[in-house]
Amino acid sequence: MTTTHLLPSARSLWTVAAVLAVAAVVVALLRLPDGAGPDGPRHAAPEAGCDLNAGPCRARVPGGGTLVLEITPRPLAQLEPLSVRLRTEGIDMHSGRVEVIGLNVEMGVSASDLTAAADGTWRGGISLGVCSATRMRWRATVRMETAQGPVVAPFEFATEYRPRAVILGG
Repeated sequence: MTTTHLLPSARSLWTVAAVLAVAAVVVALLRLPDGAGPDGPRHAAPEAGCDLNAGPCRARVPGGGTLVLEITPRPLAQLEPLSVRLRTEGIDMHSGRVEVIGLNVEMGVSASDLTAAADGTWRGGISLGVCSATRMRWRATVRMETAQGPVVAPFEFATEYRPRAVILGG
């Protein structure tokens, strides 16, 4: 009786290697925290109906915790000093920053490093540049360094610019 030994072909070996590589990548991605990339931050999304002109906005951080952003005075206005207040719940925050950019018109970046306050909140200040557009859309992005890694949370809002009438002369 003759025994035939079957040797795998090169093509079969490459197919097996490719399947194992894909499986390893899938397993690695499944072990990452929700919302995190291999080297990137976790992205927190604001709750539906968020309107910074109406009041504070809350965002849930994937993997646990929430943050609450408040900018005052309201309504938010261009060319006015604005106070930023960030409160965290279930997050061990080490440092933070808020960056505001224009969405419908390029306005540069208005940014503020946040400082820990005695009441457990983080505070800073920004100012929005004036724009020729009557209605301006903005994005305030909170960037936090936490014990669990970086977190980013974008909050969008709008301002209405109404120039003040100035009477010159007598």
